Amino acid sequence: LRGTAFDIFGYSEERKLERADIENYLAIVEAVKTGLTKENYNVALELCELPSGLKGYGPVKAANREKLTLQQASLMKQFRGEVEKFKNAA
Repeated sequence: LRGTAFDIFGYSEERKLERADIENYLAIVEAVKTGLTKENYNVALELCELPSGLKGYGPVKAANREKLTLQQASLMKQFRGEVEKFKNAA
């Protein structure tokens, strides 16, 4: 029933965010696909690996999503050549 009108859990906010995460990842892949160069190859790898850090459930996943969103924004700027280098503020 998953993905159909009968999937009652599919209407939850968490599931909507999970679907948005997938769309976001596809947008990253498309950006990398169209803008990849030798110079930004390593940043492209980091961008494509970001979703592997999106783990957990509920508030844990929400905190991870927030952290990854900030990293993604910084890496996208670096990928496009807009900033020097992302510094991990762990």
